[in-house]
Formats: sequence, C-alpha cells, structure tokens
Amino acid sequence: MLRIFYFSSKYHRSIFSISLLLVLLFFSCITKKQNKNWIYENNIAVLPYLSDSILSRILNGDCELSELSQDDFEKIDILMKKCMEEYNSKQQIKYDEYNLKFPKQKIDKYYFLLKEIEYYNRQYICALNGEGEKLVWINCFPKYYSDSYWRSEIVFVLDGGTDYFQLIINLTKGIYYGPAVNGHA
Repeated sequence: MLRIFYFSSKYHRSIFSISLLLVLLFFSCITKKQNKNWIYENNIAVLPYLSDSILSRILNGDCELSELSQDDFEKIDILMKKCMEEYNSKQQIKYDEYNLKFPKQKIDKYYFLLKEIEYYNRQYICALNGEGEKLVWINCFPKYYSDSYWRSEIVFVLDGGTDYFQLIINLTKGIYYGPAVNGHA
C-alpha cells in the first residue's frame, strides 16, 4: 500500500525538510570518508598509503596514513620545482659533455632534461614515518597518458626516460630525495 505523507503545518514540513537534509548530509560524509582517493587538481591524484604495499618498503615501513593540507601542496610544488631545476642543471652539464665528446651524434635534450612541472600528471601518497615526519611519495608521468585509472591506482612504467620519474619529499624537514628517472629502452 502506498502511503503519502501529508503535513498539516509549515512547522512539520520544515522539521521534515531539515531532518531529511541532515540525513543526506550524514550519508554524504560517510561516502566521502570511504573514498580515500581524491583529486587535488586535474593533474594531481592523492592515493591512500597502504602499509602492505611496496611503498611501505620505500618509505621505510613504519609509516601510517597522513593527509595533505593546502599549505602542504604549496610546499610540494616549491620543493618539486627546486628538485627538477637541480636535476636539469646537472643533466645540462652531462648533455654538453656528451655533445663535446660525440659531436657527430647529436642527441635531443629531450632525453636528458625533465620537462616543466605542468607537463606531468602526479600521484601523491602521504605518510607519517616513525619519527612523525610527513613524507610524500610523488609519481610523475606525462599528461598525455590517457588511461583514467591513474586517479585510483599507482602507475608503474618501465623505461620512458624523463617522461616518468619519482621522488620523495620530506615536508617536515623541507628536503627531497630524487628524482629517480626512468631509463630509455
């Protein structure tokens, strides 16, 4: 039997509306907590830290899940750009040395240098280590990477050169480790 509710007063309609709104709000919060992956920007996906993953070994095992604040994202961008600039300045020297040593074999700088930060999609996994330091593992790959699963699963690619690299940023100390740039096939 279909039962239709009829509210005799504005007061009862208001109470019902507010109650319904609170219930919907409650369930939307639960849903958001269950979805541990989220997108910060179109090109950044934050993935959950899993203690039984290979990353637990990279981050020295005794870590726990942590979250990133807006301030953390800004620090990451600054440290990441600094890391990329430092890497590129060292690679520029290697590139110049190679061209002097082998003048007939010109190789494009593309194979030596990282692109601008905007070139890359990025995956972040944030964790607190045993000392309470906030670590962020960053996985970078080109935006032309068309599979959408990168927003929910770690992308591991063999080869690919400077299109693919990873680094770890210690936000607590303001330092970085890397980058670890993929090789060329």
